Amino acid sequence: MVDDRLIPDEIRTWVGPFSDKELYIKSGRETFNDLVKYGKLERNSTVLDAGCGCGRLTIHLLDYLARDARYEGFDICPEHIEWCKNNIEKDYSNFKFMHLDIRKDAYNPNGKYRVIETRLPYGDNNFDFIIAHSLFTHMISNEFDHYISEFSRVLKRNGILYASYYLLNENSENGIRNKTSCLNFRFKIDDCYTFDEKNPEEGIAQIELYVKEIYNSFDLEIIEPVYYSNWFRTGEFTQDFIIARKN
Repeated sequence: MVDDRLIPDEIRTWVGPFSDKELYIKSGRETFNDLVKYGKLERNSTVLDAGCGCGRLTIHLLDYLARDARYEGFDICPEHIEWCKNNIEKDYSNFKFMHLDIRKDAYNPNGKYRVIETRLPYGDNNFDFIIAHSLFTHMISNEFDHYISEFSRVLKRNGILYASYYLLNENSENGIRNKTSCLNFRFKIDDCYTFDEKNPEEGIAQIELYVKEIYNSFDLEIIEPVYYSNWFRTGEFTQDFIIARKN
């Protein structure tokens, strides 16, 4: 049972269409279930939640992760991290949150650093499991490349990376052409596509073959299959996801 006090009414709509708190809870639970079922997330894992927001997923990990497990969450939105510190970290000593002052026009326009200038503040070979849900859906290709390299650095050997995407392949491109997709990814920027040419960070689709090439270059082995959602078939705002293991 999720404690209602851990549902931030004032800021949860910043991370998605979550004016309905039950949808917010359901969305986090579905991601959590995927982590356990497909990623084999274990209770004693050391977890990095990249782009943790205001705790959409965190609230489902509080009772799952063991007391000797460790959770680290970071986000570029200072309001989200402040909320998590004040409402989660203060009562759960093995859950820690950090604000990274990275500049992104849509989320932290006055940030000090660019994504590609940022070294994650964690040591090498530090985590058993990394979560990157709806992170790469807001990053252009050179930023994606940089974060994958950093995730590979901080991930332990045989550690797992879960990451969600809008993946471009023959099927999803057909959906975009047929106007059955949730977003019209038609503007090319770098090696990816956006639906909003003026504000590309609002939504990015990555080319699946490109993603696989970058994974391979940083010793991340994709555990097949790739899990495709219905975003390009039915217009649902769901995402594909990939599970990978560090060699």
